[in-house]
Amino acid sequence: MKNQPEQNQPEQQVPILRPGTSLIQLVNGDYYVGSPRKGFCFTEIQRYRFLQSCDGKKTLSEIAQLIGCESNSLMAFLESAISNNYLLLLSDQITSGEKTRRDCESNFYISHLDSHNFATASAVLFRQRAQHEILIFGSNQFSVALFAILQAAGFSKSRIIGSFGFDATQIIAEDLAGGVIQSSDIGSTLNQISKRISREHQLVNTAGSEIYGKNQPALIIAMQPIPVDYQQRWLSESTPYLVIGPVIENQVDIGPIVLPGASTCLRCIDLSATANALTPEIATLNYLTAQERIPAGVLSILIGYTQLFVAQFLDPVLSGISHPLISSALRIDLDNPCKQSHIKWQPNSMCGCGADLGEYAGGQFR
Repeated sequence: MKNQPEQNQPEQQVPILRPGTSLIQLVNGDYYVGSPRKGFCFTEIQRYRFLQSCDGKKTLSEIAQLIGCESNSLMAFLESAISNNYLLLLSDQITSGEKTRRDCESNFYISHLDSHNFATASAVLFRQRAQHEILIFGSNQFSVALFAILQAAGFSKSRIIGSFGFDATQIIAEDLAGGVIQSSDIGSTLNQISKRISREHQLVNTAGSEIYGKNQPALIIAMQPIPVDYQQRWLSESTPYLVIGPVIENQVDIGPIVLPGASTCLRCIDLSATANALTPEIATLNYLTAQERIPAGVLSILIGYTQLFVAQFLDPVLSGISHPLISSALRIDLDNPCKQSHIKWQPNSMCGCGADLGEYAGGQFR
């Protein structure tokens, strides 16, 4: 049975050519509609203009107005095209797509969060994320990839500082990993590549606004050994920071998150490690063999974990004080990333950081 168009309100029907259907003008001046194997020729210019306008975005009445004729005069063309399976009728008009990839990503995330009925409205969540300034101390591929995923997650004020004391490190061929660092970036500085990544991955557009240097950072992420003077500065400024440990014995630690004056600091950990080490030589050997670069095979999973921990810590709904990385670290075996363990620490009484031992029970901050 041939498909017939609906008779109720025919002017509001939205026609569109079937996928794979071609509409061309032949050399002799005739027109052809159909597939390479099956179709038919016609000579009416009005039929050609009608089929040319059937893009799924205009109703029959809008097409008639565009061509300059009555809707009833197009019904014969419409019925003929439907009966020959060259045309489809849609119930709704096709809406234009988003203009930019950033709009598409934002639309996707917002609709995803709304469908799960989150306590915090999605738009408000992204606006709040865009207000948090995150500093990344590091100059390897981990820091660059983490910067990209933080930008894509809505943390538009995140930025890479580089190694402690300077920011002139250039990208080398060994840094190529994943889809963030490209071959064209070789020779570029961290500052240059950061600008490109911010343009391409930033979810919330902050162009033209003064976003750096006025407020205290919400979080600092350190991927290299932190000098003592920096630790003292962050302690005096009460700036929380997350430590990404070096690769030792093919394992890497994500954490701890240090809350200055409230949780275990790095000096507490160092004092405890020195007191509990079998011999000072073992601790020295581990320090000397620590690698700064993360193997590319587990780079993605480490970045994903770090981004989730950062988002959880800065989530306005959740309490940062109950974060699983407070005075703790997630230790991941690089040979088997699914093999994970939590390492917990208590404040050391020999340290003057001010962390209260009474707030701890079994290594768990409460």
